[in-house]
Amino acid sequence: MTFAAPGGHRGGGGTCDACGILLAVSAHTLLERDTEVAALRIAVEATAAGRGAAVLVEGPAGIGKTALLDVVGEAAEASGATVLNARASELDRGFAFGVVHQLLEPHLRAVGADARAALFTGAAARAEALFGGPEAEGDPGYGVLSGLYWLVANIAERTPLVLRVDDLHWSDVASVRALEFVARRIDDLPVLIVATLRPSEPGTPEDLIAELRSAPAARTLRLEPLGPAAVETILTGAIGATPDAGFLDAAARSTGGNPLLIGVLAREASAHGLHGLATEEEALLALGGRGVAPTVARRLRSLGDAATVVARAAAVVGERALPEDVAALSGRDAGTVRGAVTALVDADVLEPGGWAFVHPLVRAAVVEGTPTAERAA
Repeated sequence: MTFAAPGGHRGGGGTCDACGILLAVSAHTLLERDTEVAALRIAVEATAAGRGAAVLVEGPAGIGKTALLDVVGEAAEASGATVLNARASELDRGFAFGVVHQLLEPHLRAVGADARAALFTGAAARAEALFGGPEAEGDPGYGVLSGLYWLVANIAERTPLVLRVDDLHWSDVASVRALEFVARRIDDLPVLIVATLRPSEPGTPEDLIAELRSAPAARTLRLEPLGPAAVETILTGAIGATPDAGFLDAAARSTGGNPLLIGVLAREASAHGLHGLATEEEALLALGGRGVAPTVARRLRSLGDAATVVARAAAVVGERALPEDVAALSGRDAGTVRGAVTALVDADVLEPGGWAFVHPLVRAAVVEGTPTAERAA
């Protein structure tokens, strides 16, 4: 689901500034992720041995991508590697090389003037203009990309280097191009690029992402929803009792196995004293929708007014409604409704081919977030 809070939460829990929801980072974020954790640790070990790689961790929001990015950071720091971080933002994607600046500028500032000058020796000098240095001669496009590659190589000469990028789908185009350029030449460098990515996010430079994905040293880890056993573990830990089968089934169906949604549902169930009974299914869904509503509202706002109104109409009329029903209730013409639905499908709010929401919990959250007067009308 692309409605959830942006990544970048680092260990120990915290409050997401963007949506105001408390996110408790706990052991369940890595449930059923043994294969992915092992693959990432192997990649870190290979980097320490001088073999570079690029790994894309892909999946909808809330699926646990950032938790795996944290695993990479911990393993890399334990191995003695230098770890540089960036988190892309949908608000900053218009700034060329913004993510590159996030990754490299803090390190360049920290090393001191002499070490900085050494890092920009040779071909790396062609990238110095990005960081306040003199303009290089020659083709500025290729020259800057080549210079960034050599700058990364120079940094990695001292210690293995791990570049972590959260929410790559929101990155500026120039930074994705730079990462792709480096990734294609990374095989013999002690450099690991690990980035998280949501599929089909509006505005993503898909062609460049495809090129990055196809680099010889690149691989993609696609995260799957959690299974029933993991859902039971999370709910049991929250409410202090093993839930009834009906309660578990309701939780799994309403969240689609999404760890963030399950965590919200479990938190709300615990806070409101639910006992995991099958008879509490309706209350569970209502509470979960209320807990997720702020993040859903934020996601809809990013898609525009038409998408918000159409999503609310779809939540009311139900998935069997006709297009004219949605148009009439939303007060938008058929063309606007089609465009809004396309945006909602691309954002993983609606399922393709109709008005069905990707999770019942998301539909409940849309209803919860609809102003009372609008809902009554």
